[in-house]
Amino acid sequence: MKYLLLFFFAAALTLAACKKDDDHPHDDGTYHVHIQILAPQDGATVTKGQEMEVEVEFEREADQTIHNVKIEILDASGNLVETLHNRHEHVLGMFMYQGTYTPQQTGTFTLRAESTSDSGDQPNEASVTFTVVE
Repeated sequence: MKYLLLFFFAAALTLAACKKDDDHPHDDGTYHVHIQILAPQDGATVTKGQEMEVEVEFEREADQTIHNVKIEILDASGNLVETLHNRHEHVLGMFMYQGTYTPQQTGTFTLRAESTSDSGDQPNEASVTFTVVE
């Protein structure tokens, strides 16, 4: 009997702690994220093999959740070169990505930042182009 009561108590605590609909106070149907790429600057020139700073700010109103965040490097043809970040962040108001990228080939590239809603739709994007030289 004691074990049965303990089981029900544990189950009740688990259910109480589970994610609820009010965990997303922002969900009014529209998912809008302001994305600002702080580094690299659009049109920047970087040297092959040297580390490049990458800084991207994702912002919503303070009580709204930022969900899926993806940051990628694409070549001039739009092919994926590298994914720098791809996760469900689930933070309120603002998420700041700070990292580095070391280009291994020369040419023109795009850094693309994207955020989508909890269900993966309603994409918001920003991008900058940079050139890698020898």
